[in-house]
Amino acid sequence: MLKWVAWLTLGVAVAATAEGIHKWVDAEGNVHYGDRPPATVEAQTLDIRVQSATGKPEVIRYEPYQPEPGQRRRGGGRVTIYTAEWCGICHQATRYFDQQGIRYTEYDVEKSPKGKADFERLNGRGVPIILVNGQKMVGFQPAAFEALRKR
Repeated sequence: MLKWVAWLTLGVAVAATAEGIHKWVDAEGNVHYGDRPPATVEAQTLDIRVQSATGKPEVIRYEPYQPEPGQRRRGGGRVTIYTAEWCGICHQATRYFDQQGIRYTEYDVEKSPKGKADFERLNGRGVPIILVNGQKMVGFQPAAFEALRKR
């Protein structure tokens, strides 16, 4: 009975979102399901069968998660970076994150409406602005970033 309640709840949640349900396997072999798979893994989009008003099961196909313009996900995580395409220090920071396997979400403050709004809310005067566990860092230096991560 509990499994049916869980699947029914999942079905309602799926119907409520247009994101879809994805299945992926992490590096340790654990299977995950969710509406936003990490960008670093191959995810399978699932077909969900739901009961329709006619009583016949229908297959609903969901499209993969698409970030908003100017947003790039690298597995989500607790690091958010606000950048601009022309910024060399921003490229240095994201390259460092990628090399170190640090999961982050990037917003281009010139292309992403959310990124621009957050940048203004943070009283941004230049990029990059990096948030680590809610702590703000302006600019980028690997040692300072690592010290911030360890707090």
